[in-house]
Amino acid sequence: MELPQTWDTLPVDVLSRIFIARGEADKRRVSELLEVSRRWAHLGSLSRLHQRGALVSPLVPIKPIAPGVSQMSLKAAKQLYGSAWKHLTPIERRVVLSSAAPEGVDIGKWEYRLEQTRHVTVQIETDEIDTRMPAIKEAFVPHQVKYGPQSVDWKNSCYMEISENTTPAREVSPQMLEVCFPFLQRCDEEMEKWYAGIYGSGSIEKLTRLQSFVTRYLPFDGQRALLKHVDGVQVDCSAILALNSNSEFEGGGVTVWDGVPRKQFDYPMLPGDLCLLDNMVWHQGNPIDAGERWVIVIFYTVRLDHPSLVGRTAELRSEMANDVGANECDQSAAA
Repeated sequence: MELPQTWDTLPVDVLSRIFIARGEADKRRVSELLEVSRRWAHLGSLSRLHQRGALVSPLVPIKPIAPGVSQMSLKAAKQLYGSAWKHLTPIERRVVLSSAAPEGVDIGKWEYRLEQTRHVTVQIETDEIDTRMPAIKEAFVPHQVKYGPQSVDWKNSCYMEISENTTPAREVSPQMLEVCFPFLQRCDEEMEKWYAGIYGSGSIEKLTRLQSFVTRYLPFDGQRALLKHVDGVQVDCSAILALNSNSEFEGGGVTVWDGVPRKQFDYPMLPGDLCLLDNMVWHQGNPIDAGERWVIVIFYTVRLDHPSLVGRTAELRSEMANDVGANECDQSAAA
């Protein structure tokens, strides 16, 4: 049966037959899933939802855990399965995590709470940021793009790297990429360490920057903030690096909504502060009322075969990375 591009137009009865067709309870779960897809209108394609695991939950029955018995935690499952954990399918992992912990495995409540937050803030060295900040401002040329489902005009960012399907921009600044390249590499290191720490070393097939850009916030309508949003279903994780001192602007910072139950986290984002975000975590760049606020934003994939990393896009990105790397080596040798 050929499925339409936007599957939320299908009746619940049809969806139930396609997926599970096991009675009214399953139809209710499909209805709940439909509500999710309507809220995420831009995810319309069934294949995208399946790729991100959104269809896993309705397909796996959750058996009630007996009173006094602990449910398996992600941390305990990874310890028990070891290297085999990365070979389990999403549905198999869901079954494991929905089951009772084996006898002799002690699950502390803190294990669940630690695993329910999917973001972190760390700090990197600021000396090189201070040194390169004048060059960043000099290289900055805003690229005007249409952003988000409402096609909002966005002219705050200078793009360094782009990719098909995930980037509204169609031009980049090689000069800005060269200036910021050490920061991009440093962010890569922190992201790889953090992401592998959450999901295991086998979770990263290849960490690749889908997009990277420098954003300058100004105290004008449409340029003072980027309000509550997620970075998109194709973005596996993302990073925000604060560049300039808070004394240069009023307001700002980053707010993140994360956890189960969801909580609000407010970060002032001092120079060198790096906020790392997992897929589909709600956040915003808070409004400024005066001055200029500068940040680097990176969108990542951890997949080797991401659809945006093929064809001419891959060739151009490889050429640009090689050019920048060669320039960095030349500068190091001259120093």
